[in-house]
Amino acid sequence: MSTNPGLLDTSPSPSPLNTYDGDGSDVQTVAAELRMASKALEETATADIHSHQAMIRSAVVLRIRLNQLVSAVNSERTDRLLLDKAEGGAAS
Repeated sequence: MSTNPGLLDTSPSPSPLNTYDGDGSDVQTVAAELRMASKALEETATADIHSHQAMIRSAVVLRIRLNQLVSAVNSERTDRLLLDKAEGGAAS
């Protein structure tokens, strides 16, 4: 934001990371999501910490992968609870 009121502010408007979360419709199994999250960690480990673009790219990639992994875990947990309920057993 400009400190000079005579100049126009040309900075981009804020965009929260969750803008890129997607709709969660393409969640894979926990094992598959864990493999993809591990690969994302490997790929972003060498990003230049002094590069604004590299840090943004890494943050978005890691957020997407973590979000997908959490969705897969929650989906698997829900499936297990429903199966337990259908079988008349207690959920673990």
